[in-house]
Amino acid sequence: GVFFLIACNTEDSPSPYDTKVKEAIYQMMKEWYLWNKHIPDGFNPNHYHSYEDVVEALRFRTLDQWSFIAPKKEVEALIHGEYIGYGFSQALDARGDLRISFVYDGTPAASAGLKRSMKLLEVNGKDVPSLIQSNQFSAALGPREIGHPTQFKLEDTDGSISRTVLAKEWIKANTVLYKNVYELGNSRIGYLVFNGFRASASEELTQAFNAFEDRQINELIVDLRYNPGGLNSIAIFLASILAPQSLADQSFVQIIHNEQQTWKNSNEVFEKVNYDFNFFEIVFITSRQTASASELVINGLKPYLDVIVIGESTAGKPVGSYLFEIGDQSLSPISYKVLNKNNVGEYYNGIAADKTALDGLDKAWGDPEEASLKEALFFIKTGSFSRLSQPSFTIEEKPRLMQGFQAEIGAY
Repeated sequence: GVFFLIACNTEDSPSPYDTKVKEAIYQMMKEWYLWNKHIPDGFNPNHYHSYEDVVEALRFRTLDQWSFIAPKKEVEALIHGEYIGYGFSQALDARGDLRISFVYDGTPAASAGLKRSMKLLEVNGKDVPSLIQSNQFSAALGPREIGHPTQFKLEDTDGSISRTVLAKEWIKANTVLYKNVYELGNSRIGYLVFNGFRASASEELTQAFNAFEDRQINELIVDLRYNPGGLNSIAIFLASILAPQSLADQSFVQIIHNEQQTWKNSNEVFEKVNYDFNFFEIVFITSRQTASASELVINGLKPYLDVIVIGESTAGKPVGSYLFEIGDQSLSPISYKVLNKNNVGEYYNGIAADKTALDGLDKAWGDPEEASLKEALFFIKTGSFSRLSQPSFTIEEKPRLMQGFQAEIGAY
């Protein structure tokens, strides 16, 4: 990204500093925001109470639900997969129950025995369905502060009920949640659940693909269903592993900015990597939480490979941002859009699934009976989709539980 810094003069009383930061936010948005043409004339940032309010007022609501401002140290930590929280995420199942979708290793949630497929019934004694209804679920989990406690009431898959209190701490998020190899006839199918394009991911991806290489896989399922995105550099690295090595140095994606920043426009190419899997097709598993760099990989590979998408349509974030340091804050305005080699992008309604399949939240990772994985394995085995039609959520029915910076984290 591009970094700017406003010096913080300690003799200043808070208000001149505050004014400076708000004006700097406005300046940055005017120069770098992809939708800067929509910024109203005569906008006065000092009419707004907080930095968040300034960004919120400048946001082009029709398309942008991602621009945010947050404390610099939290944003820097997130790039390395660190955040303050409990270490789990959640998703709504087909019946509208909220279940744990994944748990990061070595976190308060993991230590307390939380695992994928448990139902969340109550938070601090409040009924979860009503928290979702009133859009209060995130708020109920309290501020991002070390030590902040929350009581959860959970139901396991066998129907047993438990209560546990978790205290927030710094979470180090692993990016590979699960990997396995399935043998079906002549197919050796690698299955990778990948959860974040963060700085730590290159090492974890390397370990996973080394293991796949040892097992001589010839098919691959990449599960990005909860992957909110992250760094373009990691997206290019992953795409370069998935693509045939003959594509090294060929166009992967184009990065396009607003009219003031056309000098920053670029053409990103596939890198040379130490693998040569030669996949003819890759199956991706997606959901409404699959966003940004995840979508960039799928869209960028489509001109070159047979890309099969199973699950739900993706989130629809065909854009990216830079970080601008303003005092002790990091501003992340959407600053560019991403197109593939064939100039395809603008998928604000998401990349459509070739075959709808439910997120089998009632099953553990890697269970061949889990709905999306089952459909992916069926496709690899037969070359066609199962007849079984599965209901899918419409976007309106499925509330977004996370917005802004929390959505960037993708977990609590």
